Amino acid sequence: MVEVNKSAEKDKLKAMVDEVKKAVKQLAIDFDGARRAYKPMSKDTFGESFFVLNLSAYARLTIEYAEVLMTNPPQGVGFGAGISAGISGTFSGLGDATNVNFTLKHYVALIICWLWAIYVDGFGGACVITAVFLMSTAICPDIQVFLNILNAVIVAVIVGTLVFQGACGTGYGDFVLPLCAVFMWTVGLYGYFSNGPLMLPCLLVVAITPFRWVTQCPSGEIAAGARGLWAGMVGNVMAIVFVCTCQFLMAADKASNLALNELDEAFKGEREAFKAFWAHKDLTVQMGPVPGHLGAGAGYNTSAIIEPRFWRSPWKNGLYADIVKQLGQVRLDILMLWFALAGSDGKPDSIFSKFEHAPEFKSVQDDLNGTLEDAHNIVLGLLRHEGGSSFKGLSMLKSTVGIDNLDALPGLIEDLSKGGVTFPSKVGDTMEDDELCQIGAAFLLLDTSIKDIAGLLQTSIRQA
Repeated sequence: MVEVNKSAEKDKLKAMVDEVKKAVKQLAIDFDGARRAYKPMSKDTFGESFFVLNLSAYARLTIEYAEVLMTNPPQGVGFGAGISAGISGTFSGLGDATNVNFTLKHYVALIICWLWAIYVDGFGGACVITAVFLMSTAICPDIQVFLNILNAVIVAVIVGTLVFQGACGTGYGDFVLPLCAVFMWTVGLYGYFSNGPLMLPCLLVVAITPFRWVTQCPSGEIAAGARGLWAGMVGNVMAIVFVCTCQFLMAADKASNLALNELDEAFKGEREAFKAFWAHKDLTVQMGPVPGHLGAGAGYNTSAIIEPRFWRSPWKNGLYADIVKQLGQVRLDILMLWFALAGSDGKPDSIFSKFEHAPEFKSVQDDLNGTLEDAHNIVLGLLRHEGGSSFKGLSMLKSTVGIDNLDALPGLIEDLSKGGVTFPSKVGDTMEDDELCQIGAAFLLLDTSIKDIAGLLQTSIRQA
């Protein structure tokens, strides 16, 4: 029965694949007939070329996935392979600079907490236990996390004190306290696994209170138990002091500097990707690290907002966040340019080689590269400007007018229409490999790219 169902599903998928291929072929025929009412290279058809090319590409990807399901469906990882991958993943990258920094600073902090617990706190475990929960993978001091942890510890200790005193004050503490503990731990674990804003306080309530609640109520004054909780609170606070001090003094760098470095690397990655695009190479290699740099930079920006600035100007977190969003859009523009020219085989086609020596094309290329370089220099210069004097970096701009337009693009389009490109003699099975359609989509994306790149400059100039 299972084999029959699989065979029926394959037949159904094959029929749908054939239907999609026919539809893509008919789309190519219909669009080719419609565009012949215009010049071979007309700005009026660029938007439609882009749409038809994308529609054909998505259809191809869907067909390829369906064919994989029919011929070689994905297989689950075996038990042994899963265990092996987990072990290798656990112990890989131990020598990475980030991992070494994490290990050193928290090892030192735990040793200090251990010494405090033995020689000062009378073998109390509050300092060491709390220090475990304060470990952070952040490579820079995160002031907001420090404050959140401090609040969470205070909440956990106060809740523990109130529950302990209230349960023991009933006179039936030996029965009431265990019931309260189970109830509070259940609620705390629910709050933790719900991953909400109270996750950290709930975690610390569950982690800290067992050391005080798993005991008998004092036979005398209840305040005696409260004094023990107070001693535990002192240990918690000292853990915060020790761990946060080690994280601050042994951090790789300040959050603002790390944010600037990540943004700089993102700009460099996109500029290198543009160079690969002009050279008809696969730009995904250069573009690969860019999302990671943008994501890490956005995280450091959050920490840099409350970073102590002292004599320096306030951190421009709003500008940084806007630039990250706009760089993300420029990244998509560049990737779409590459996909438009790569065709159905995913390999860069040297379509521009037919006219890349034309003066107008050189001007378009220089305009895009120069505007992106200006944006790189102005954005980083403005974010690094920390003094009280006015920003002088605008003098570095190579061009101050028409930065959101490719002035030579209309002339290039006109020259190509006069004989550089012609309508194909035969329509292919898909518009994804149609050179005229690819060039039209690429010119539309080039015009979009310059506007998005200019947006980087405009955003910076408004805050200069």
